[in-house]
Amino acid sequence: MAAAQDRLGPIDILVNNAGDYGPVKPVEEISADEWDRVIAVHLRGAFLLTRLVLPGMYRRKSGAIVNISSLSAKAAFPWGSPYAAAKAGMLGLTRVVAAEAARQGVRVNAVCPGPVPETKMSKDLGHTLATRLRIDPELQLRQFLEGILQGRGQTADEVAAAAAFLASDQASAITGQSLNVDGGAAFY
Repeated sequence: MAAAQDRLGPIDILVNNAGDYGPVKPVEEISADEWDRVIAVHLRGAFLLTRLVLPGMYRRKSGAIVNISSLSAKAAFPWGSPYAAAKAGMLGLTRVVAAEAARQGVRVNAVCPGPVPETKMSKDLGHTLATRLRIDPELQLRQFLEGILQGRGQTADEVAAAAAFLASDQASAITGQSLNVDGGAAFY
């Protein structure tokens, strides 16, 4: 944080965007260390960074925090409980920090992307799932995308645009919300 401030000045926007799906296996096969690692990457990391930037944002009476959560926080998929728990925790963190920070001029929101097939994490996850299901990776992806209203994955640019909007002054009346960027996969 100090290096960022030295180079760029005060931190006005924080985007908590960690990407590690973690183990792809049933909950009873997940070790405590595997669980803790995924929770640490997503939820603990977001907490620690948020905790660091808030005092400066409060002093300036302005700021925006955007937490990148996931469709996995709102929909159940097998073999990803630590990731789903961490991303659901991000939504809880988003709401609570929004409630604490709103009168201090700081907005806190979340983006819940669906699958972003172009990313390394999605590609690795797809291959791992296809292996577990004993099907071709292309078939696995196609079957998953068929369950989405738009029938396609999202792009990194679409997710980034949503985060940029929530961090912008155009979203000045939005706080404590989660915005799905998932092609119609979830409805809350």
